[in-house]
Amino acid sequence: MHTHGTRVLISGAGIAGPALAYFLAEHGFDVTIVEKAPAPRHGGYLLDVREIGCDVAERMGILPLLEKQRCDMRNVRVIDCNDQCIIGLDPRIVREKSGERIVSILRGELSKVVLDAAQKNVTYIFGDVISSIEDQKDKVHVTFSKSEPMDVDYVIGADGENSIVRTLAFGEKSKYEKHCGFYISAFTVPSAIVEEHTMLQYSLPGRRITAYGIPGGKTVVEFVFRERRMLDFAPQDTALQKDILRRAFTGGDEQCARFLQCLDEAKDFYLDAVTQIRMPKWHTGRVGLIGDAACLASPLSGQGVSLALGGAYVLASAMVKFPKNPAKAFEEYERIFHPIAKEIHSRTLLSAGFHIPDTRIGMAIRNRTLRLFALLPSWMFPRRLTSVRLQLPKSC
Repeated sequence: MHTHGTRVLISGAGIAGPALAYFLAEHGFDVTIVEKAPAPRHGGYLLDVREIGCDVAERMGILPLLEKQRCDMRNVRVIDCNDQCIIGLDPRIVREKSGERIVSILRGELSKVVLDAAQKNVTYIFGDVISSIEDQKDKVHVTFSKSEPMDVDYVIGADGENSIVRTLAFGEKSKYEKHCGFYISAFTVPSAIVEEHTMLQYSLPGRRITAYGIPGGKTVVEFVFRERRMLDFAPQDTALQKDILRRAFTGGDEQCARFLQCLDEAKDFYLDAVTQIRMPKWHTGRVGLIGDAACLASPLSGQGVSLALGGAYVLASAMVKFPKNPAKAFEEYERIFHPIAKEIHSRTLLSAGFHIPDTRIGMAIRNRTLRLFALLPSWMFPRRLTSVRLQLPKSC
């Protein structure tokens, strides 16, 4: 490691921020991470670490740890209104046929592993947020709601869909947000509705319910429904959100009623529009964005970790190459990674339309296609069907 004194402030201690900090600290950058939460967050739902994410995790030396914590689904059952299995498959066999590397893991476990890796030579400030950013050409002057002001060479927003850095440096979220025509709700139930490592899925036109059995005798329940309008509700008004969800699945059948009953047990309920963040540029001056702050693909993509870890690695490589030239570093990062994000955005919309059709004919086509894929021999199976590939730079 060599020290060159380049100071970097990262907003967000989720996944992208600590991953970026890890690689920068390894190359002598002076890195500080500020996080609005008072302590590291270890809750959350099931995430997939796919090809790009696995490649970066390997370079961080944490892939074996992720493998130990993996929570793969071993049995997927698509059921009908009579609780009869109409499609059954083992995702591990599908992954083997496709040649894809995928590690399914609870978000809290993934975040902890990444955060633990990024402790050496990284300063953390929890329970605080950036309040202003002033790019002074040769440095960035940053103020906080609680901490003392700071002058740095780079400010990086890794603070998620509702990024404070993006709002301060690029403007309101609404300028870059694209509604995908769906809403998603998810929550954890402290009981085993389905067996551990089993995924149960039920569909109606324009609506889908999925339940995942996770360790500890718990179940994650996810509802997705089509809604082209942007609905108006306050983030903290869970009573109204639950009412919206119930209305969306009104007119369903006993399966819908069965899963809606789980709302009474929900402790971590959320409902939100399925959106994407699409920006023509991810930087301005000495300020840049990574992860969901730059290119949220939506929870339906299954590629959020790839965008977070991949973007962090590519930006770190560019900053190592041009530590004192933010313009060149950001241009290099965007040249490599912008096409990846654009492809994932496009794939997500196509995939959502296929998996959540709005007609019964569409549902029948989807079901027949999935049955066909399950029966294909390895030599006929599409290679790396869902993942995007990237040749990682060698700078890090």
